[in-house]
Amino acid sequence: MQLDIFGQTLYTGQSDGLFHAYNLLSLKPLFTVATASREFQPSLRTGSILIVRCGGMMLGVKLPSAAQ
Repeated sequence: MQLDIFGQTLYTGQSDGLFHAYNLLSLKPLFTVATASREFQPSLRTGSILIVRCGGMMLGVKLPSAAQ
């Protein structure tokens, strides 16, 4: 449904409402966030916070050190 790349991290929003982050070099998952929506808009990254926009809401996710 949605795909964003910031640095070496791939972020995907799926139609089941899950939002995942993967390291592009190792392909290991970094985290998963369950949202209440199936519709995603482009994500925004500011410093160590990722803003996930979905279903008219914005969710702030503190990024793990592997994603910074």
